[in-house]
Amino acid sequence: MNRKSVVVTLLLLIASAPLAACGSGDSGSTTTTVSYAEKERRAKARQEAADEKVRATCHESMDPLISKLSDLDAELGVGMTEDDYGDAVRRLSVRSSRAMDAAGDLDAPDPEGAINCLKRVGLKAEHAVNIHIKTANIWNECIVAAYDGTCDSSSDAFSKKLQGRWLKATLSAAEAEQGFDEVTAAKIE
Repeated sequence: MNRKSVVVTLLLLIASAPLAACGSGDSGSTTTTVSYAEKERRAKARQEAADEKVRATCHESMDPLISKLSDLDAELGVGMTEDDYGDAVRRLSVRSSRAMDAAGDLDAPDPEGAINCLKRVGLKAEHAVNIHIKTANIWNECIVAAYDGTCDSSSDAFSKKLQGRWLKATLSAAEAEQGFDEVTAAKIE
């Protein structure tokens, strides 16, 4: 063999050695693949566990508010006076403040989860509460204005106005409840 042939042969052997190890059925490459798959599975399991923990914490802080919204919706379905509605909305507002404080605890072990809970559930529930507060104010203002004849709270038009606002609040509360499924431990982009 001449010198050029030896060099070419050596280069081919050197270049093919790593390829031969990869395709030879060597258990080392299978172990690496299984190990990588196992790492991925474990990482996914850790993420799912973290997400579930954040969802549970979110439920713990927000469920009382969602429940109060649902209760108010049920009471409206059977009828309420303006006084009863005003009292219920005041209680709802207090519950909302407590829930938002609890859900937004940025000193919690997972502040990203707290932010996620507020964004996916809290803000939608708070929107429903704000609709009820505004509606209570509208109803109260109409009753006051009835003394000078500028508003009739018993008219069909006014009743439809209130019912439309209550529907918006109900839909916002339903969105908040659905938001629990979207709560994760991951940072929101």
